[in-house]
Amino acid sequence: MQIEKIEKGNGEFLYQVTVESIDDQGKMVKHTETFPTKHEAQAYSVRVSAALLASSDNANKIRTVDDIYKEWLAIDSIRFAANSKVSYTYHYERFIRPSLGSLDIRHVTYPVLQSLFNAFSDNSQSTMDLIRSCLKNILDYAQKAGYITSHQLSLIYVHSDKKPERRQMYLDEENFLDLCDHFKAEPTVIAYLYLGYYLGLRRAEALALCFSDIDFENNTVSITRQMDFTGGKKSRFKTITPKTDSSTAVLPLCETLKTFLLEYQKVHPYDLIVSDPKGSFMAPTTIQHKISVVVKELGMDFHYHMLRHTFVTNLIRSGAQPKIAAKLARHSNVKTTLNVYTEVSESELRQAVDQAFSKKASDSVPQS
Repeated sequence: MQIEKIEKGNGEFLYQVTVESIDDQGKMVKHTETFPTKHEAQAYSVRVSAALLASSDNANKIRTVDDIYKEWLAIDSIRFAANSKVSYTYHYERFIRPSLGSLDIRHVTYPVLQSLFNAFSDNSQSTMDLIRSCLKNILDYAQKAGYITSHQLSLIYVHSDKKPERRQMYLDEENFLDLCDHFKAEPTVIAYLYLGYYLGLRRAEALALCFSDIDFENNTVSITRQMDFTGGKKSRFKTITPKTDSSTAVLPLCETLKTFLLEYQKVHPYDLIVSDPKGSFMAPTTIQHKISVVVKELGMDFHYHMLRHTFVTNLIRSGAQPKIAAKLARHSNVKTTLNVYTEVSESELRQAVDQAFSKKASDSVPQS
């Protein structure tokens, strides 16, 4: 459940409360109510939360896994981005609900959980991890709500029979420029790629960035919103605040990106940088399809998030301190920067060994 501040016009605002739930077909649906004041919106959200809890206040009542998931989605999922909740709902409906949905939450024991993961071991590791994360949300919420005293998910062995496909996570400058060169007739696609490569923006952030967010005089870019495309239909696309406080930031604008954007602005009359021909939101699937056709021809293993990986890796390789790289990447934890987003090339490994064991050490080797 979340409260959003919506501009009404003339400097006035409304407050919209969104309640998410699962319908009879297993699809996530949203119900919204709008109020003139934030206080009224907050009071409504409290009443709805209380009503959900009151409907299951009987200690002896059977609460199924499906009941708990719906309750978690309505009450405790606020800390997750909208796109993440769509992913959790997809994996819940496909993998968890058919097996455990009707089971009393108190009967979700170690054997039940381990059997579930054993049955799904033919899926990829990333899929298994998402199933586990979804279950953890359900079981943690049930424990916090007092429906169970503990759970054994941490004891589960998660194994995938599929060997993980190691995807390329770094795109060197030559290949990046080659990719951009194939879109000379579509500068909007180049703009999308540049925002990822030179700012490290996530897909949803790049699709929501506007020229009004850029201060060309002081060379800064304000990241304050991201696209929410969970509504499915393009007419339902909207912008929302980023999922974490650290994601909101003012970033420095490098000269290469600045030069491109100033030229691009001459042929792109809209405030939204990555837009369709009418200046409206560009569907992620539309622009991704354009790119996928080209990268297939080039034989590249490309995905947009690799540009973010590349951005941080380039910072580290250029000598940036980890804390500075983490701040520019807007990571709340520097460990994320170091453990996830930096790759080490074979030449860098060789260089590190050569520097550690200099020629002075070889001078002591006896000569034949």
